[in-house]
Amino acid sequence: MKPCINLLECIDSGVRAVKIAVAYVKRSGVNRFSEFLQNTKECLIITSLDFGITELEGLKELKRLGCNVYLYNGGNEFHPKVYILDYGYKKIAVIGSSNLSEGAITGKNIEFNLIVEEDEIVREAEVLINKLLSESDPVTDDLISQLEKNGYEKIRRAVYDKPGKVILSILRNRQRYCEEFVKLYNEIRQHKERGKMAGLRKKSHEMGINKVACDLISKGIDVGDEVGSDITVYAGKSKIRIKVQGMVLPNNPARVYDLDFDYFIIVVVTDLNSADYFIIERNEVERLIKEGLIKYKKGSEKYGWIPRKVYEKYKIDLDDLVNKLREAKLSRA
Repeated sequence: MKPCINLLECIDSGVRAVKIAVAYVKRSGVNRFSEFLQNTKECLIITSLDFGITELEGLKELKRLGCNVYLYNGGNEFHPKVYILDYGYKKIAVIGSSNLSEGAITGKNIEFNLIVEEDEIVREAEVLINKLLSESDPVTDDLISQLEKNGYEKIRRAVYDKPGKVILSILRNRQRYCEEFVKLYNEIRQHKERGKMAGLRKKSHEMGINKVACDLISKGIDVGDEVGSDITVYAGKSKIRIKVQGMVLPNNPARVYDLDFDYFIIVVVTDLNSADYFIIERNEVERLIKEGLIKYKKGSEKYGWIPRKVYEKYKIDLDDLVNKLREAKLSRA
């Protein structure tokens, strides 16, 4: 075995085939590795989306170079750094700390790898990669397209604490909630244009929930697979409950039925690309009730309406709620 600090300088020319298992891939690393990869006849790379570090452009460039690229989809976090190089007359393994990024393979980072030539250890490394391959999914053009469409590059740094399997689930949920919002908004808009808004409170509520879920996921907040009648965000072992009132008529009052929530969100959708958010914490709703600004209706055993003039002072950017949710997750974890 020999030490290898700068991985690129440790690889001799003449490699016929390469098998790689690395936790993360970046475009910078692929660019520096491209000359080497272009000269191989076979190229297999297994990586992951864990913590949102892998870049889509890196995956796309690997495919352009003719590599068979896979994403690990097993149950554990993916963290190997193993390079098996086949020269035809011998195989070696480079095992250490270098992911496929420029800093990791050029010596800019502080890395340490070993070049292993012992047949038994090389075989064990290849057995490991073959096992990982059986637990991985191919990176197809369709998968790349789906990741791009669902905003992976926009949210990947916001989900830095999530394994790849969860990130894929979050992206699928984002697509589902965003598409459902668009469908409901268009349906309600058609009724609005015809002046027939009666009986659409439930649909407006559903539209608002899907809008909030879509926007929260777009900012890296995992709202789960099913939002139900409201939204629950998990913070450690606790949960944060978000009640939503969706509207398309800007001056309508908002209805508070009960106090079973941590945040009450009123979202007024002006068009497909913009909405006003009014976010009231539960203790603030309780204060409004005590001051008589929200009436309790004894006959129906429910609370009443919040007039626009009352809730409009709670207008904030959704980023403020996102920051509160992140702080809660840190404090309750």
